[in-house]
Amino acid sequence: MAIPLIIAGAVAAAAAVGGKKAYDGYQTKSEADEILEKAKNKFDARKKEIDALSKISEKN
Repeated sequence: MAIPLIIAGAVAAAAAVGGKKAYDGYQTKSEADEILEKAKNKFDARKKEIDALSKISEKN
């Protein structure tokens, strides 16, 4: 009778570890998305500056 309890305990532990790994993965992806968004914003801002400078230099 003890073997089914051991198996059930092992299954529960495996599910808990899997759930933790899934949550960690979700957090990591969220952090990566934030970094990507910041990088895109910086890129867009610099591109606007370069485009404006390019227009000014074309006029001269």
